Amino acid sequence: MVFIRSRNFLCCLPVRYGVFILTVLSILGGGTLAGFGYLIAISQTGGGAPPDKAVEAAFYIQAVVFTAFTFVSVFGIIVVILRSKRLIRLYCQILYGMVIAAVGSGIYSIVVVFYADSNVGCLTNIIDDNPDDCKESAIIGGVNVGAILFVWALASYACVIVPNYAEEIAVKEYLDKPPTKKPTISLPTPQMSTTYNSFTPTLRAEYGFTDPRQSFGVQRSPLPPPNSPLPRTPHPRTPTLRMSISHTAVTHTPIVHTPTIRTPRTATHFA
Repeated sequence: MVFIRSRNFLCCLPVRYGVFILTVLSILGGGTLAGFGYLIAISQTGGGAPPDKAVEAAFYIQAVVFTAFTFVSVFGIIVVILRSKRLIRLYCQILYGMVIAAVGSGIYSIVVVFYADSNVGCLTNIIDDNPDDCKESAIIGGVNVGAILFVWALASYACVIVPNYAEEIAVKEYLDKPPTKKPTISLPTPQMSTTYNSFTPTLRAEYGFTDPRQSFGVQRSPLPPPNSPLPRTPHPRTPTLRMSISHTAVTHTPIVHTPTIRTPRTATHFA
């Protein structure tokens, strides 16, 4: 049995539920910041006072960036439902880019709003006739900064959780695949030959049997044409053994047979 290392969200929930929760919160936070940006940008142009172009541009940029961030979060929910490894990796790459864009636009809007003419006047006590305007501007700036920091925290944690979820899906897909047979390499085995095989003669073939035309050492002549008398081959002469016998005189000595005389045995008496 194969055990897969469990990746948790907030030390208790599975990572899949963590990605789902983060995407839902990102949709809520991104949508809130986008709507807030559009509302502030429109209110800048609709008032009686001349609009602040820098503040208007900052909130429009913030609204566009967080609108895109909201749609990316919706795509993240679809990815979590489908459990596709490729889509999760794509969502992770898009999420990295959107986090960078959200941080940049948030910093720009905070700096522009903080250094706006109305806020500078409130801080230096120049505007004393309308204290409510300074209070309203401070509330709007505080809510905007708090929402931006909240979305930054969600997006940063999502950049950590989503790659873990992608790794978990990749491991599960690898374990679910059926085992594949690896190709085996079979080495050729030499076969023993039981017949005579001719071979290419070498340049230094000094032994007679190495010539393929010399089968077993017998020189074969070409066949004669048909209806022609066969040539007579002289038989090799057998060497004559010449033996020299020297005649010597042989003398025969007669053999004389002498008869054997047997003496009778006498009994000996002892006194």
